[in-house]
Amino acid sequence: MKTQKCIICGKSIGEEEEYIECCDCNSRMHKGCFDGELLTDANGNPLCPICASTEALDWLDELIASYTTVYKRDPRGENIKSRLQNLLKILEGKA
Repeated sequence: MKTQKCIICGKSIGEEEEYIECCDCNSRMHKGCFDGELLTDANGNPLCPICASTEALDWLDELIASYTTVYKRDPRGENIKSRLQNLLKILEGKA
Protein backbone atom coordinates (compact mmCIF):
# COMPACT_ATOMS: atom_id res chain seq x y z
CA MET A 1 0.00 0.00 0.00
CA LYS A 2 1.28 3.47 -0.90
CA THR A 3 1.94 5.66 2.13
CA GLN A 4 -0.52 8.51 2.33
CA LYS A 5 -0.12 11.77 4.17
CA CYS A 6 -2.63 13.45 6.44
CA ILE A 7 -4.03 16.47 4.61
CA ILE A 8 -4.11 18.40 7.90
CA CYS A 9 -0.71 17.80 9.51
CA GLY A 10 1.19 16.55 6.46
CA LYS A 11 2.64 13.55 8.29
CA SER A 12 2.44 10.00 6.97
CA ILE A 13 -0.47 7.81 7.98
CA GLY A 14 0.88 4.41 8.98
CA GLU A 15 -0.81 1.19 7.92
CA GLU A 16 -1.96 0.51 11.48
CA GLU A 17 -3.11 4.06 12.26
CA GLU A 18 -6.77 5.01 12.39
CA TYR A 19 -7.75 7.65 9.88
CA ILE A 20 -10.80 9.48 8.57
CA GLU A 21 -11.42 9.80 4.84
CA CYS A 22 -13.06 12.84 3.24
CA CYS A 23 -16.35 11.81 1.63
CA ASP A 24 -15.82 14.24 -1.28
CA CYS A 25 -12.18 13.87 -2.33
CA ASN A 26 -11.01 10.79 -0.37
CA SER A 27 -8.15 12.69 1.31
CA ARG A 28 -7.13 11.09 4.56
CA MET A 29 -6.70 12.64 7.98
CA HIS A 30 -5.35 11.20 11.22
CA LYS A 31 -8.24 10.55 13.55
CA GLY A 32 -6.55 12.85 16.09
CA CYS A 33 -6.24 15.70 13.55
CA PHE A 34 -9.88 15.52 12.49
CA ASP A 35 -12.30 18.00 14.12
CA GLY A 36 -15.74 16.43 13.77
CA GLU A 37 -17.55 19.64 14.71
CA LEU A 38 -15.98 21.72 11.94
CA LEU A 39 -15.21 19.14 9.29
CA THR A 40 -18.52 17.46 8.51
CA ASP A 41 -21.25 18.11 5.98
CA ALA A 42 -24.95 18.58 6.78
CA ASN A 43 -25.39 14.79 6.93
CA GLY A 44 -22.46 14.27 9.32
CA ASN A 45 -20.09 12.90 6.66
CA PRO A 46 -16.41 13.76 7.15
CA LEU A 47 -14.80 16.45 4.99
CA CYS A 48 -11.21 17.60 4.66
CA PRO A 49 -10.58 21.31 5.36
CA ILE A 50 -10.55 22.15 1.63
CA CYS A 51 -13.87 20.43 0.89
CA ALA A 52 -15.46 21.84 4.07
CA SER A 53 -14.34 25.35 3.08
CA THR A 54 -15.62 24.87 -0.46
CA GLU A 55 -19.05 23.79 0.81
CA ALA A 56 -19.17 26.75 3.21
CA LEU A 57 -18.18 29.18 0.45
CA ASP A 58 -20.81 27.73 -1.89
CA TRP A 59 -23.41 28.41 0.79
CA LEU A 60 -22.05 31.90 1.48
CA ASP A 61 -21.95 32.73 -2.25
CA GLU A 62 -25.63 31.85 -2.56
CA LEU A 63 -26.57 33.77 0.59
CA ILE A 64 -24.77 36.97 -0.36
CA ALA A 65 -25.92 36.84 -4.00
CA SER A 66 -29.53 36.40 -2.87
CA TYR A 67 -29.51 39.20 -0.30
CA THR A 68 -27.09 41.79 -1.72
CA THR A 69 -29.55 44.64 -1.24
CA VAL A 70 -29.88 43.84 2.47
CA TYR A 71 -26.09 44.01 2.94
CA LYS A 72 -26.00 47.37 1.18
CA ARG A 73 -28.92 48.81 3.14
CA ASP A 74 -28.08 47.58 6.65
CA PRO A 75 -25.02 49.09 8.42
CA ARG A 76 -24.07 45.60 9.65
CA GLY A 77 -23.26 44.77 6.03
CA GLU A 78 -20.01 46.69 6.49
CA ASN A 79 -19.06 44.29 9.29
CA ILE A 80 -19.62 41.34 6.95
CA LYS A 81 -17.45 43.01 4.31
CA SER A 82 -14.69 43.70 6.84
CA ARG A 83 -14.72 40.11 8.11
CA LEU A 84 -14.47 38.74 4.57
CA GLN A 85 -11.54 41.07 3.83
CA ASN A 86 -9.79 39.86 7.01
CA LEU A 87 -10.28 36.23 5.94
CA LEU A 88 -8.67 37.01 2.59
CA LYS A 89 -5.68 38.55 4.38
CA ILE A 90 -5.30 35.37 6.45
CA LEU A 91 -5.36 33.19 3.32
CA GLU A 92 -2.82 35.45 1.63
CA GLY A 93 -0.54 35.31 4.68
CA LYS A 94 -0.87 39.04 5.32
CA ALA A 95 -2.55 38.85 8.72
